[in-house]
Amino acid sequence: MAILSMLVETVARVEALDPAAVALIAREVRQAGLIKTGGRGNSAARMDFEDATNLLIAVNTARTIREAPLMVAKFRALQAWDNDLYEFLRPELRQKSKPPKLVGDLGQALEDLLKAVAGSTLPSRIPAFRRLLQDPLASRRVTLKLSFFQPNFRAALNIDSFEPNALSSSSLTVLDSASTSKAVSLWFQQPKPRKPNETIAGDRTESTSVGFATIQAIAQLLKTG
Repeated sequence: MAILSMLVETVARVEALDPAAVALIAREVRQAGLIKTGGRGNSAARMDFEDATNLLIAVNTARTIREAPLMVAKFRALQAWDNDLYEFLRPELRQKSKPPKLVGDLGQALEDLLKAVAGSTLPSRIPAFRRLLQDPLASRRVTLKLSFFQPNFRAALNIDSFEPNALSSSSLTVLDSASTSKAVSLWFQQPKPRKPNETIAGDRTESTSVGFATIQAIAQLLKTG
């Protein structure tokens, strides 16, 4: 049974972080009701994919312990659009282009990803993910980069999945399902596109990224722990 202390230990180890610092963030997130609570020993709460996703977001976005729950809420709610360039189009081009549609939030995407790496065959609600995950990721070679951006909250998820004997594709679009290589690139941003004349305060961007090793370690813990 994967309990919170095991999840904390796994995240700290694979990301080379101080276990005590990760434990403090986990406690803050748990007290906010974003990680399940339970007793001790055999009655300790068993961690699920939602709990793991919330800790993963908190550890990689919170600059202070107290802001960890807020960061979880903000980043989980970021949405992927089917046309994430719409807001940057010139007015005349925007009139000819269909408005973007929301295809899923970051929280659900990360839960689906962890489930897939753990071997689940449950379909994702995100179309691009459904095509990627229809083959078990455990049997494929995967490269992945998950990035969180602040202070203008955004996230990027880039995945390339291919057969061990196939060359990695450099494409950042979802390839045909019959191909040996499948790739996904998703931008997650605020639930509503910015207004055309709306400005972004500040030019500085801070980012934190993790790779497939982190996702794989967490998924393996939840599967076997």
